[in-house]
Amino acid sequence: MALSKCDAVVNPPFESGVLFPWIPSAMNVAKVNNGTSASSGDYYVDLQTAVGNRGNTISQSLKHLEPRTEYMFGV
Repeated sequence: MALSKCDAVVNPPFESGVLFPWIPSAMNVAKVNNGTSASSGDYYVDLQTAVGNRGNTISQSLKHLEPRTEYMFGV
């Protein structure tokens, strides 16, 4: 089966100062900050730790993927 190539994940560098299209796991736990912690550019996503020292996440819905098709995602 051939791997499919598409831009399924929108991965902005957060330079707009906006988190969208990423969705935080809880309200008010993720914000886009300006500062030296950015790996590239001037902005980065800051995730607060959840109650009980659990991690919060950001995610986004994947659309337009075909069933029974193999996709490769990289981080």
